[in-house]
Amino acid sequence: MKKIYLTSFVAFVCSVCSVRAQVPTLNEKFDVFPSSWTVINQSDPVGTLAWYKPASADEFPANSGDAVSMAVADYQSIEDNNSGTISNWLLTPELNLQNGAILKFWTRTATASPYPDRLEVRLSKNGPSINVGTSAVTVGDFTTLLTTVNQDLVLGGYPETWTEYTVQLSGITGSTTGRVAFRYFVTDGGSNGYSSYYIGLDDVSFTPGTLSANFLNFDGAVKDNNVLLNWSTSSELNNKGFDVERSTNSQDFSTIGFVKGNGTTANKSNYNFTDGNKFLSGNIYYRLKQIDLNGNYRYSKIIQVNIQNTFKWGIYPNPVVTDSWLQLQLAETSKVSIQLVTANGSILQSVDKGLLQPGTYSVPLNLNNAAKGTYFARLIVNGKTYSQTIIK
Repeated sequence: MKKIYLTSFVAFVCSVCSVRAQVPTLNEKFDVFPSSWTVINQSDPVGTLAWYKPASADEFPANSGDAVSMAVADYQSIEDNNSGTISNWLLTPELNLQNGAILKFWTRTATASPYPDRLEVRLSKNGPSINVGTSAVTVGDFTTLLTTVNQDLVLGGYPETWTEYTVQLSGITGSTTGRVAFRYFVTDGGSNGYSSYYIGLDDVSFTPGTLSANFLNFDGAVKDNNVLLNWSTSSELNNKGFDVERSTNSQDFSTIGFVKGNGTTANKSNYNFTDGNKFLSGNIYYRLKQIDLNGNYRYSKIIQVNIQNTFKWGIYPNPVVTDSWLQLQLAETSKVSIQLVTANGSILQSVDKGLLQPGTYSVPLNLNNAAKGTYFARLIVNGKTYSQTIIK
């Protein structure tokens, strides 16, 4: 599949170049391409373009400043008329690393981009090192993955409008310096590949900060069909508490609960939260949004919990408020039917769902016009009958 997009650029950016300059803070708007940053194109087969500043805004304008004040990378990281793995690195200057430091950046791809893209943000704690490994699949000293944009390389998964990402550093010990790396990392990229197109990076900032809650650990486990989350902090400063957030794709998170913090304390604090959603299955992702008393917030690392697909069912809500649903999770292909029955045995509703594949299903129960009282839901799965009382 040949890509027809051709980019213009202000100046060729070398595939490996570096100027050492240790800085405590960073505020890069790419009005000019910064000579203190390092560009290393480890793509295979390597192409003619690494990260660069475009000469025109044909795909989209920069997030701030003039229309071309941004850094971009594209499929031409791979040799022309080829496909392969893109591993195109853009490294910040050497930074003073500390717990609580805040990294922010903006990124996007073209509107209705015809190919998926991916960006990794990695950290090296090894001072001035620019070691990113020796191939397209190695990372050298940049072993800490801070975040990934469109981790699963899904078409439409990379933001098509400028979107801000915020990462807070933790786990830094002692006096440490290092670099942050923006890695354009796409498999099957290039002009003949099925992935990679064009991404922009703008308004990168790095500022020191005070860690309001110094995380020691954050983990999760499955017990009795629930997910039990546990975390602890070594100390806290004006900590209001934690929003517990969940995602099924590691990208889009929603809040499922709040755990109150301990304000200000120099002592270790232990926390836990139970996710009682019985209809989760597969890989589920969690993170904590730690909130200060003044409204400032920061995120923990993301953890993954794998929930095996098992047979579960229930009525929600129960007692019925207005509408009610039968929720069903199947671990195997099954023949399913449902009956809604009155207390005297009359069938109000009968639904034959036929043969259902493994997965999760929701079936509405029609109780809108029913009188208040007691009813029964009958679930028949492969000839076996289950029953549950419903109160309206």
